[in-house]
Amino acid sequence: MDSLDCTLISSIFILTLDTTDWYQLKFIGDSLVKAANYLTKGCPVSIVGDMAFEHWNDEDGNLRAKPVVTVSEIQLPPKAKAA
Repeated sequence: MDSLDCTLISSIFILTLDTTDWYQLKFIGDSLVKAANYLTKGCPVSIVGDMAFEHWNDEDGNLRAKPVVTVSEIQLPPKAKAA
């Protein structure tokens, strides 16, 4: 398996407005499998990587773009201990 795609929700607070931005993350190798063992919905995580924009034309011929981050490092919180 060379790479897997995953989508991450990132909450950003600008001024006093709460907005949500979506970024597509591209994991290389088995880093996604390792992260999946620790991450749960709503879990904070830090991602380091290279961001680029993928461009394409939609059905109407409009130029579209989306940010894609190729993950080079993921910083996971400590795994919660079982009760």
